[in-house]
Amino acid sequence: MELVTTLGELGLLDHPLPLTISAPTGAGKTHLALMMARRVAERGERAIYLTPLRAQAQELFDRVAPLTPGTGLLVGGTPWNAALRNARLLIATYEALIPRFAFYRTNIEWIASIGMVIIDEIHLLESPHRGGALEQLISWIRRVAPAIKLITLSGTLGRDPELLSFLGTGYVHTDTRPVPLTLRTVRYESAQKEQKLL
Repeated sequence: MELVTTLGELGLLDHPLPLTISAPTGAGKTHLALMMARRVAERGERAIYLTPLRAQAQELFDRVAPLTPGTGLLVGGTPWNAALRNARLLIATYEALIPRFAFYRTNIEWIASIGMVIIDEIHLLESPHRGGALEQLISWIRRVAPAIKLITLSGTLGRDPELLSFLGTGYVHTDTRPVPLTLRTVRYESAQKEQKLL
């Protein structure tokens, strides 16, 4: 994977800097971010991987938890408990993490143990529906724990100096798409033939 090779050569896998990574779907952003998160956890710090949707968080948790002991899942409605507080890698939704930072005085030891926060789908910062919550969370992280390394991921984000300044990150971009996209049209003559295609 081009991204892994490039960041490895720069030494950013072992010693990550705050980064915004923009690459097409299938280019290895999630794999790369999880590699970085595991290395942070191996050093005794916590890593948090944020996704916008419960289903994405659950899917990632189901894939990662069997391979990474000490992985927790925090989504809306999940009670904050000792297992989540002790998770070395916490997979969560944006909104589920906000209270941990908003009530930072009661979570200060836990927050101090976080080495990295990964935010997937950072381009949603511009969304009228999700952008406010994401901006609030980033502001809390930057205010309460500015030493946390922020890694943001997007398949569609361009180099926006104003956004990068707000995030406090560098920028890595690739156009390489290892999984080619194909488009085809399937025609059918009747609804019954459509059922066979599906």
